[in-house]
Amino acid sequence: MSRVIQRSGHITYYARVKVEADDGKMRKLALAAVCIFVLILLLGMMGCDSMGTENPGVSVTLNKIGVYDNCEGGLRDLLDPNGEIYMIAIITDGKTSKNIRLPATEDKYYPIPSNGSQSVGQPIFSTSKVGDYLKIAFVAYEADGSEFESVITSAIATTAIGAVTGGAGASILGLLGPNLGNVLAGFVGQEDDLVGELEFTWTEQQGWGEGIYSDRSNSNLRVWFEVKIN
Repeated sequence: MSRVIQRSGHITYYARVKVEADDGKMRKLALAAVCIFVLILLLGMMGCDSMGTENPGVSVTLNKIGVYDNCEGGLRDLLDPNGEIYMIAIITDGKTSKNIRLPATEDKYYPIPSNGSQSVGQPIFSTSKVGDYLKIAFVAYEADGSEFESVITSAIATTAIGAVTGGAGASILGLLGPNLGNVLAGFVGQEDDLVGELEFTWTEQQGWGEGIYSDRSNSNLRVWFEVKIN
């Protein structure tokens, strides 16, 4: 390529080598700009992958508890058809664990008849950054007026601790069984009646179980609860 300028009737040719040198500089600048742009894109993608997305906060609220059979039998059922129901909830996300009695006040119970339910509306777990999974277990009893409840407290606490280290595949109820067995040896015939038990596990891929759960049950215990992503 040549540039031609007419000046005072004379034609001056600029050397082709100068023009080609200018073109070479432009090509180098364009190539450098493309390389920088691609590098920025790659660094951005690598940054996102290496930093990852932080896990969200999660809260769990127990909305209602119910039973099909309140395990209140014989004369007690004739005198008062309402069972004295209490429930223990054990929750872990792999980082922390919590066990809570419902109702929260000691020596208080839900007066639930067979095929009945009781509204609760109580938060039972909350974290600002959930772990890799969320696991919830519910265990309900009908109080018989013995010292059984105070004795199982240690078993529940031991189970809650073990649930943290057990991972997503470990069953809270599976851990609870042996722990209860160790403290029930002296309570044969005096233990509170087991109403029922339920367990739920959700991983990150399952959105930590976000949603509203209505009337989830096994053969007897029924629960209504909500898992909310904060």
